[in-house]
Amino acid sequence: PAELINTPAAQLTRIYANDGKTLLTTFYDQDRHDVPLARIAPVMQQAIVAAEDTRFYQHDGVDLKGVARALVTNTREGSVQQGASTLTMQLVRNALKENTALTPAERAAATEETAARKLREIQYAVALEKRLSKQQILQNYLNIVYFGDGAYGIEAASRRIFGVIPARLSLAQAALIAGIVQNPEGDNPIGGDRDRARTRQLYVLEAMVKAQMITSQQRAAAAAEKLTFAGR
Repeated sequence: PAELINTPAAQLTRIYANDGKTLLTTFYDQDRHDVPLARIAPVMQQAIVAAEDTRFYQHDGVDLKGVARALVTNTREGSVQQGASTLTMQLVRNALKENTALTPAERAAATEETAARKLREIQYAVALEKRLSKQQILQNYLNIVYFGDGAYGIEAASRRIFGVIPARLSLAQAALIAGIVQNPEGDNPIGGDRDRARTRQLYVLEAMVKAQMITSQQRAAAAAEKLTFAGR
């Protein structure tokens, strides 16, 4: 669907004074403001890949190795411990769910737990990888995914949690934000549990080391960094 190429998602509106700089007010249905990938810190881009899809740059929309690994783990544990959705599959799900051009029923169908929905999601993900570059997919994903506490997309999450723009996120901040995606309300440090947010941050930092995105020394420094939260 064309909506997956350019998703019409709700955006935040800012009203400025005549000088073009003084912010007077904002209003929105969803706190979201899209930003290009060039204005998102590289460590944030790396952190979300490490947290959600370490083989993002190797697969074509569906990670068969990830599917096999999740199947083995979940069978061994007797419950769902690992998912197998790639960033591209997650983008498809979120794009359809948040698409304001679709009916409520169509948007609800994007997240229903059925085999038909999953197969359709896989089909769209493979097709999307043929139309968009990895950079475009990553950009669209970071702008649409929900980070909890009413923050949709990385710009809103960066501003609400740390009071900074995405380009200025540190490694420690990026790892914490990336860890929120799986449980956005529970793991958000503003509206959720900060201890759980910290646990997820450490998980993401370790995943980044395993993916050779950062060194053990960088992980240790980020883990020791004292974070200051902005709140609302």
